[in-house]
Amino acid sequence: MPDQLIRAMTPDGLIRVVVATTTDTVREALSRHGGSRMARLALARALTATALVSVAEKEFHRISVQWRGRGPLGSVQTQVRSDGSLRGYVSVPDAVADSLPAALGPGAVAVIEQAVNGTFTQGSLALHSSEVDEDLERWLRHSEQIPSRLRVFVDTEGDEIVAAAGVLAQTLPGGAADVVLDDGWLAASLLDRSLSAAQPGEQLASAVVSGELKILDTSSLAWRCECSQERVEAGVKLLGEQELLDMIAHQETAKVTCDFCLEHYVVDVARLCALVDELG
Repeated sequence: MPDQLIRAMTPDGLIRVVVATTTDTVREALSRHGGSRMARLALARALTATALVSVAEKEFHRISVQWRGRGPLGSVQTQVRSDGSLRGYVSVPDAVADSLPAALGPGAVAVIEQAVNGTFTQGSLALHSSEVDEDLERWLRHSEQIPSRLRVFVDTEGDEIVAAAGVLAQTLPGGAADVVLDDGWLAASLLDRSLSAAQPGEQLASAVVSGELKILDTSSLAWRCECSQERVEAGVKLLGEQELLDMIAHQETAKVTCDFCLEHYVVDVARLCALVDELG
């Protein structure tokens, strides 16, 4: 089943439950980036958590999340767009550590939102556990000022990730704060089994809150990168006319690799000449 983001609500409207299934997205990301076991796990958890946190914003163009640690992993960077496009990367993909907190180390998580009109807002918070999902949950609690639980669950076989999904539960104003902390919330065995179910999203949602849930909407999630030759050339033009002329004089080409998808782009001398003409 394609990756999905499912939004649900209890009939009384007091608890919001969001489920993200991201197995295909994670597989595509890891097929491009590879890396150590901890780097792969960090990226899988980060992509899934980022999909979940996007529901906190009613209207947005892009949300970027950065876990900036001082451990061997360096930083984890992810982005989600309003159409469900996800992308991300780890700055040191070959980092080795015994656990994810050890790999990421102390640091901060930052969330940058770009609105539809192009304006930006940013917030950050010191890492507490250096578990990717727990620290984004902590940021969400501070940002939204409502009780929230965000957890990502990943099934592995050896070093391979075979399934990934996550759940966000929020108690809305008027609800009991302890509802999202009931015993069913951390029933890990139930959650793990649901990843391979025919309807994993619905299974995960039912594991969080006992009783009926009303599905509000379902949208698709997928790995998609917004880089392109045109965007690369637009960036090269920002070097300015003199810099481009120097490159042309030395018969240099501009070579760019996208951090998110690792696609390689080349702007040859002939195209650099055309960009100079456009600047003129």
